[in-house]
Amino acid sequence: MAVLLAEVMNRDVLSFERGAPARTALELMLATGVTSAPVLDGRGHPVGVVSMRELVRAPHGTLIDNVISGPAIVARAESSLLDAARLLDEAGLHHLVVVDPDGQMVGFTSTLDILRGIIGAPVRHPDTFVHWEAEVGMAFSNDRALDAEHVGVAPHAPGLIVLLRGGAGRPERVVWAETTPDLKRWLFDFLSAPELKAERERLQAQAALRYRYAEIADPATREEIAYRVRAQAQLRMDRDAAVRTTRHGG
Repeated sequence: MAVLLAEVMNRDVLSFERGAPARTALELMLATGVTSAPVLDGRGHPVGVVSMRELVRAPHGTLIDNVISGPAIVARAESSLLDAARLLDEAGLHHLVVVDPDGQMVGFTSTLDILRGIIGAPVRHPDTFVHWEAEVGMAFSNDRALDAEHVGVAPHAPGLIVLLRGGAGRPERVVWAETTPDLKRWLFDFLSAPELKAERERLQAQAALRYRYAEIADPATREEIAYRVRAQAQLRMDRDAAVRTTRHGG
């Protein structure tokens, strides 16, 4: 289960500056598959949010300033999902702009993102955008359930597979990272290979597994990114252990 806004927000955000033509904004939103987008001032500070519904109704020649809903509802990335949900409930809105300490936008999230995080479901963002993981320096796919129904979307391409375990009431953690010359083949083999049965059962014993992948052609780069993912996973495990020790007075 995700806990913080940083875990569910979309960091790759379609946004507009004040003064942009409403028609241009509508065309871009249709092209990218989003229904709402933040509007920023010249310093990257959110001043409101514009929705496709508002843009469709806007007369020809209208500027985006005339159709935005403002002021923007904002929260910090380290805010809890429950606090963010309460904030949206009080405002009666469906989207939240995530900002840094200086008030500049760093992400965008919706009530659906927050709900998925709270119940432990995979958070998904439009496939138009690259899902950049700054900690390891790589773009990954959306998370999907590791089962026969969902592994088919992975391509026959070289890359890195990352398995995650989480779910409602449990933090999401990386439990496996492996390079492969064929992403789809690796996933199908992992699900069906008899020699991996014991490993599958061990990993799935506590919670359902998900996967994400990154297409990486160069073998050396694949191994480097895999090393970074494993290092980040170990760091989180160490932090979890320290928190447990503190709580129990160790």
